[in-house]
Amino acid sequence: VSGPYEAVTARIPEIIRQVDPALALHVETMEDRVALEALPTRLAGMLSGLFGLLALGMAVIGVYGVVSYGVSQRRREIGVRIALGASSRDVTALVVRQALVVAGTGVGVGLLLAALYQPVWTSAINSSGDFTLGLVGFGLLMFWQWPPWLVVVISGLAAELFKLV
Repeated sequence: VSGPYEAVTARIPEIIRQVDPALALHVETMEDRVALEALPTRLAGMLSGLFGLLALGMAVIGVYGVVSYGVSQRRREIGVRIALGASSRDVTALVVRQALVVAGTGVGVGLLLAALYQPVWTSAINSSGDFTLGLVGFGLLMFWQWPPWLVVVISGLAAELFKLV
């Protein structure tokens, strides 16, 4: 039997049924079979990625809370600095610098642990470790930069709202 794939796979069961009508037959491609066999691994990887994103989101919220608390504790100091002529850019730099020290330490420790555990991850997911380490680094970079900016923006909006009241 030769010809296009669809025609061949449609003819094989017909030919076999002519020989033995009681024979059970299921025809599938190797690609379909491999995809089916790899499905549990792919689902586990997607679920792990989802949990990783959830953990990253929780970490961002936690850093936001810590930085926000630090800003609220220094509100009088920030008010005095503004009263003495500090620009909003200077105050923003102060808050971001403080957050970056804390977050930078966390990122450094996280990257060190990621590099140490990379062989474990690579053997566990059987893929390129460079991509995994790069993804972890990108996630940590976003984790490092976003919360301080968010605190500054929300604090600025709150200050503007309280000015109006």
